[in-house]
Amino acid sequence: MGGGTFRAKLAGNPPLFWLLMSVVAIILVGDCVVFYLGLQTRASSSWTETPGYVPALATTLYMAGLALIGAWHADYHCSETA
Repeated sequence: MGGGTFRAKLAGNPPLFWLLMSVVAIILVGDCVVFYLGLQTRASSSWTETPGYVPALATTLYMAGLALIGAWHADYHCSETA
């Protein structure tokens, strides 16, 4: 992963870069909170045999998947062959 344009944006206009990264972080954390709350509600109401750690583990895996897809997309989008 190169990350060339991200470094260029950081060097060129740091306040805008950090503003965009803050917006991205808020959206991702909000999405994961909604995902966790949905699983927690489902686990406590209709999945009676579900252990308490399952929603947290599933949310962690979901966040990791989103991060990997985002990193792949950024790398593909910023590459010269795209």
